[in-house]
Amino acid sequence: MQDVSKGEGRTVLFVSHNMASIRSLCKTGIVLSNGNLDYYGTANNAITHYISQRESVLSLKLPGGNPTKDVEFLSAQFAGNKNIFSSNEPIDFVFAVQAHRDVPELRINATIFNSEEIVIGSVSNIHHISINRDDRRSICFSLQGHNLSYGKYSIAFSLGIGNYLTAQRDFDIIPNILTFSIETADKNNPDNSAISQWNPLWGSIMFDATLQYI
Repeated sequence: MQDVSKGEGRTVLFVSHNMASIRSLCKTGIVLSNGNLDYYGTANNAITHYISQRESVLSLKLPGGNPTKDVEFLSAQFAGNKNIFSSNEPIDFVFAVQAHRDVPELRINATIFNSEEIVIGSVSNIHHISINRDDRRSICFSLQGHNLSYGKYSIAFSLGIGNYLTAQRDFDIIPNILTFSIETADKNNPDNSAISQWNPLWGSIMFDATLQYI
C-alpha cells in the first residue's frame, strides 16, 4: 500500500480493525462511530482513541427475535461488570440466549485478541449444554487458567454446534467489542509474576473454558 500511495497527489483509504497494520501503514487516522466522524488525527492517536472508547463497553444488548438463527445471543456482559483481572483469575462472562429449535449440544467458542488486534488464542469448546426450542436462558462462560500477560485484550464469541474435531456451524457471532485488562500478577502469590509481554512467536494458544446455566 505504501508503494501505491507514493504517487504525487494520491491518497489511499485503508479501512481496517487491525491495529498493527494501521500503525505500520498509515500516518493519519479517523475513527467512525455510528457512521459519524468521531476522531481525526495521527494514526497512533486514532488507535488510542478507538481502544479507549471500547474499554468503556462492559455489556452489550443485541437485537433479539430473529427466527433465522437457531440460537442467538441477546446480550453479553462481564460478570459483575468487572473487566480488570489478574493473570491467574478466571474471566467470567454472562450471556442471555434465545433458542428457536432444540439443540442438544450447544457450545460457545471465543477468540482473544491483543491490543494490536492480533489473535493470541482461542477457546474451541468441547463442553456443551442443551437448550430447547423457545427457551431463553442465561449462561456463564468462564475462561480458566489463561495466564495472560499484562496488557489490554478484546474477545469475540460464536454460538453454535460442533468443535475443531468435527464440522462446526455457527448460529450467531459477537465481534471483539468487549475488552478487558490484565493488570496484576497472581493475586494469591504476588511473587509469581505474570509474563511481562506476549511473544508473537508463541502463535495462537488454545485456552479452556467452562459453560453452565445460571
